Amino acid sequence: MNTFARITMDSLKTYFVTVQRVADYSSVAIAAMSDFDNLVNSIGDEIKNLEEKKGQLVKAESIIENKITEYETKIEETKSYICKNEKDLDNTKSKLETISETFTIYLNGDLHEIPNPDYSALKIKMAKLERLLAKAYLDLDSWESRLVRCHAVERELAAVLSSITNRISKLNNFKSRVENNKKEYNSAVVSVRKNTSHAISKLSMAERSLNEYVGIHLKVNPAFEAVKREGGSGNLNDLAYLSSKFKNAPSRDIQHEKKDLDDDGKIFRNDNGLIPNSSFRKNGYIFTTDHLGRPISASGKLRLAKETPKRDWDSTLNEIGQGDEKDGDDRGHIIGHRFYGPDSILNAFPQDVNINRGEYNAFENFLASELESGKEVFVSFSPIYKGDSRRPTGVAISYTIDGVRKMRYFNNESKDGK
Repeated sequence: MNTFARITMDSLKTYFVTVQRVADYSSVAIAAMSDFDNLVNSIGDEIKNLEEKKGQLVKAESIIENKITEYETKIEETKSYICKNEKDLDNTKSKLETISETFTIYLNGDLHEIPNPDYSALKIKMAKLERLLAKAYLDLDSWESRLVRCHAVERELAAVLSSITNRISKLNNFKSRVENNKKEYNSAVVSVRKNTSHAISKLSMAERSLNEYVGIHLKVNPAFEAVKREGGSGNLNDLAYLSSKFKNAPSRDIQHEKKDLDDDGKIFRNDNGLIPNSSFRKNGYIFTTDHLGRPISASGKLRLAKETPKRDWDSTLNEIGQGDEKDGDDRGHIIGHRFYGPDSILNAFPQDVNINRGEYNAFENFLASELESGKEVFVSFSPIYKGDSRRPTGVAISYTIDGVRKMRYFNNESKDGK
């Protein structure tokens, strides 16, 4: 077995090992991301509950503070009222004692203590004193009743204040629980970040292994195809007698040119065109392919070149259209050349020459003028295909200028229908 066959067999073994590694890393990453999603949802619910409780707490505090102010005012008013009543009561008692002393002198007959007594006048005064005394006793009973009621109100207000104090204590306990929940939330956030970092690490490992698998697959694939063309089954046992057929294998199969790599070093092209169902970053823009390897989206923030870059296409129109191109078609850029859109099959489609050099070019001129005026422009181009054709029927464009989003659509058919 010659050297190339041995290398091919080693590559196949590495290929199968890599596929298994990709599956293992992918399952771990998917599980980690699932745990991450569940934890995020749980934290989201907890945050929502905390926000609701916080709102209730703020509302309850406001109500209690208003009630405390109201009850404190009532207590002060009651105390002032009680103080005034006590003064009035003292004055009434003093007057009553004076009247009582005078009345006692009269009852005891100690009239000699009254200078120059006028008996008729004394009788009148005595009657008046009796009425005043009766009224004084009634007033005394009334003031004492009021004082009793005031003290009862004071006791009630004291009980209310005690209840408010207990509620404030409960609110403080609730605040403490909210703070503890916040600490648990922060701890959960740290855990989520760790899980996210772990998941991203696993996904990166899976992506590297997948790129390795793609590279190996592209190198080994010509061997399989050649074996099948010679009537073999494509097994490792067929490679020994066919190894000489790969000494002059195409350079694209064995060693990819720099043009076939994206900004991250990922291979985006094989013998059949673009790698299907994948996303690539080229010249800072994101390109996505469908199941047939057709570019279905190109997006990113536009950058305008100071000078138009030199064109350096990596593909012919036929390689781009694979037979679906029409006479009079151009190699149309999805993202314009002046915006650093790559001269690559990744950024190209068969485009009607009149459209490409007419209204499509005018739209690019408009975007360029917006960039020159200092505005920020984001674009997303989406070629629209019919069936399995590699020539789109049109291009839908969503673009945003300084935050204002708009849409455009360009037909890819001439007005004459050709």
